[in-house]
Amino acid sequence: MRNILCQLVLGLTLAGITASPSLAAEQDGIAALLDQQKIKYEVDKDKDYKIVYDFDEDKRTQIVYVSGTTEDFRGMKIRTIFAPAARLKDGITGRFQSLLEQNGKSKIGAWEINGELLFFSARLIEPISSEQLSAMLNLVASIADDK
Repeated sequence: MRNILCQLVLGLTLAGITASPSLAAEQDGIAALLDQQKIKYEVDKDKDYKIVYDFDEDKRTQIVYVSGTTEDFRGMKIRTIFAPAARLKDGITGRFQSLLEQNGKSKIGAWEINGELLFFSARLIEPISSEQLSAMLNLVASIADDK
């Protein structure tokens, strides 16, 4: 497994898909932050921002999403960044399942399962700068790609 900290220090290169923000997406401010960092994205049918990272060294790509909606926690706007990592064909049972389900409910980055999909996500508190958003996207992409 690669050293995630080294990946972040080196700064991963973002590869492109064309930006096509919807009106609702533009109104929440994330589009402007992504544009400031020249991060290319699409807005999907759920109004999530879809970003494709290109890991040239490994000849792979990793999809990362920024949720199009926020949750409220004691007056703070919290948004989720998540990246699918694996499809769980046989599921997970026992204590590991409950652990993953529990950490999926926390407001800190964690491995989660949703149906048969395993993914890594992180929550961020808004407002957030474009540089902070870019760093969080790199972190989520790196961790998910390592799996």
